[in-house]
Amino acid sequence: MPLPCVHKRYCEFFLSLLIVFPGLHASAQRLPNTIVPSHYKLFLDPSIAEQKFSGEETINVRLARPDSEITLNSLDLDITLAEVSSGNHKQQANVTYDKPQETVKLSFGNPVPAGSAELHLKYSGKLTEGLRGFYLSRSPRRLYAVTQFEGTYARMMFPSFDEPSFKATFDVSVMADKGDTAISNGRIVSDEPMGDRHKITFSTSPRMSTYLVALAIGDWQCLERTVEGIPVRVCAVPEKKEEGKFALDVATHSLEFYNQWYGIKYPFGKLDLLAIPDYEWGGMENTASIFFRETALLLDTEGKQEPPVYALAGRASTIAHEIAHQWFGDLVTAAWWDDIWLNEGFATWMESKPVEAWHPEWKPGDSDASAEQQIIATDSLPAARAIHGDPKTSGEIKEMFDGITYQKGAAVLRMLEAYVGPQVFRKGVNEYLKQHANGNATSQEFWQAMAKVSGKPVDQIMPGFILQPGVPVVSISGKCTGNSTSLGLTQQRFYLESKGSGTTAEHWKIPMCLKTDRSSGAECFLLSKENEQKEVKGCPSWYFANRDAKGYYRTFYQDQKNLATLTDVAEKELSTPERIAL
Repeated sequence: MPLPCVHKRYCEFFLSLLIVFPGLHASAQRLPNTIVPSHYKLFLDPSIAEQKFSGEETINVRLARPDSEITLNSLDLDITLAEVSSGNHKQQANVTYDKPQETVKLSFGNPVPAGSAELHLKYSGKLTEGLRGFYLSRSPRRLYAVTQFEGTYARMMFPSFDEPSFKATFDVSVMADKGDTAISNGRIVSDEPMGDRHKITFSTSPRMSTYLVALAIGDWQCLERTVEGIPVRVCAVPEKKEEGKFALDVATHSLEFYNQWYGIKYPFGKLDLLAIPDYEWGGMENTASIFFRETALLLDTEGKQEPPVYALAGRASTIAHEIAHQWFGDLVTAAWWDDIWLNEGFATWMESKPVEAWHPEWKPGDSDASAEQQIIATDSLPAARAIHGDPKTSGEIKEMFDGITYQKGAAVLRMLEAYVGPQVFRKGVNEYLKQHANGNATSQEFWQAMAKVSGKPVDQIMPGFILQPGVPVVSISGKCTGNSTSLGLTQQRFYLESKGSGTTAEHWKIPMCLKTDRSSGAECFLLSKENEQKEVKGCPSWYFANRDAKGYYRTFYQDQKNLATLTDVAEKELSTPERIAL
């Protein structure tokens, strides 16, 4: 069933229920890395009326060693032909299905030699009703055939090496009914009439993971403009085409902003944003072809009433989030689903940047501060999980898309940016993207790059917030002596419920900044030990222990006088995010 949310980042409540009430998960066997794909030639022939499709594909692979078996991911597909060609030799495969493991094994009479080979398969499947794989989307007027592949659903449309690290290029072609068109990762390079149907062929895609492959067939109509040489389209069902004008404005601004911020021009040649009537997520960052639920992309801005700010800001953030992924997630992709927090946390952190530059009066930073406190509440439960997970099955991969991944991931990155400085953080991101462009990377490689650029111990700070669960609480007390104040600082894990309290093994290196009545840019330091003393110049009448509300921690003020004074001056002296944190 679809998740009742308008954006992936708003699904955390429903997905968090899976932590409390875990179900039975389908297995998702990891594929061996001795056979690696480089290119797929993929042909689809769907019948929307009959709710089925047939397919044919050729996969170019490279074998590290001779092997008489090749295992692919495949789910609910009936393979009618499977053969391998290597050199001048071709041989048929014996096909063995393993539905619980979501795989199919191709066995050959003679070992396939090491080196290059081609797999050729023909198969058929059903257009499903479940909003995943290659499925039927329903508008009040008709049916559409569309895809949703994140995280392990590409295997429902074509047998594949359906893991993020197996990046490849794709040549896709599809049959469509007369009057219909298709949208995919590449541009349409040919459209051949074939009786009452036609064959649409797309240009070769960028190198990408299977979960980023996209295909949508229907009577789509689009608004289009060119942004710094890139054709950008917002597409929808015909009767809602004009509701894409605001989205096109947002896409234009976001693309211009990211081209400058990332230091890498948009790398994929074209950008489509498509509104789909039935869609599981609010938005999905398929390479060069982002799919959205209609209510997350479209907006009637020409009606009798002007849309409320929350509707404008919400759609702008969703669009900016998914476009941010084109660099961080698509150009550079997590090596496995345990690091999906970095893709999603980063895009959640980044989505506010172009929106704030475009409409600062919408104050997206205030919304970020509020979202951070909400996820801190979730992270304060004894059952909270670490950001970095260990998903092995399809069900466990699905569970990774929760508030810990999105909101906590964004909050930790927000803290890291404040610690190293915005310009240094940006430089670190750009270096990371350049180093791993068109490939895969891990979160360790990200924070190691950031440590190298900043010269600060980022690689020592991040593991505490990423690899262990929970949020720290810093107890703080101050004592003025002469012309300085000695601050006593103690850290431990914070629990909302007393039954979860007590001594635990968690320990953090916590970047902290103070704000006082003497200076908004007061002391910053790294709290590394369980108990520490810090000296602050002067004897301020109050101090706030989370300047700019960028730190991911709770505070406990042991000095009640300071807390009372801080409360009195909060409206005047603290920013909105700081008041939210307080």
